Amino acid sequence: MGEPVVTIHPDAPKGDAEFQQKLEQFKALLSGAEELHALAMHEAGHEFYYRQMGITGFDYYGPSAGPGENDFFGASIDPTSWTDDFIHLESLTRIHLAARANTAGGSVTKFVVKRSDRGNHGDFKGFVAASSLVLSDHKLTLDLRAVWNKAEIETDREVRRLATKEKIKKIAVRIKPLLFTWLE
Repeated sequence: MGEPVVTIHPDAPKGDAEFQQKLEQFKALLSGAEELHALAMHEAGHEFYYRQMGITGFDYYGPSAGPGENDFFGASIDPTSWTDDFIHLESLTRIHLAARANTAGGSVTKFVVKRSDRGNHGDFKGFVAASSLVLSDHKLTLDLRAVWNKAEIETDREVRRLATKEKIKKIAVRIKPLLFTWLE
C-alpha cells in the first residue's frame, strides 16, 4: 500500500506547523485498513440510498484537507446523473429521500462498522444547505432537523437488515479503489 494521497485545498494553511502536524496524523489514520474500510462503507451507505432515489452516476473524492485548519475529510461522493423519475420527484419527497441518503452513511458507520462516531457532521451541513435552497425556491418551510432525525431512525433500522448490509458491502468494495487511489 502506498502513502495516502490527500488533496489539499488551495486556501488551506499549508505553511502552518499545526496544520502540517494534523495532516501527518490524518495520513497516518488513512494508512490503516480498518479506517479505509469504514470510510468506504460510509460512502457506500450514501450511494445505496441515492440510487434508491434515482441517482445513477457519481463522482468519487478521496481524502481532503482544508480550507480550515481543522477541515479533514476522509472521502465523499457527489451525484452526477439521475433518472427522469428523480427529476420529477415532489420537492418535499426529494428532501425526505435526500435525508435518508445523507443519514445512511452514519447509520452504516454506527451499526455495520460498529463505530460510535457516525462521521456525518458534514453530511448534515450539506443536507441543510441543499434542502434550504429547495425550500426557498418553492417558498416552503420545513423543520430540517426533524426530517433528518426521522430519516436517521429509518436508516438505522434498515442498514441492519442482512440484504441491505450485503448490498452496501458490495458497493464499498467497488468504490474503495475510486476513493483511495493509492491502493491500486
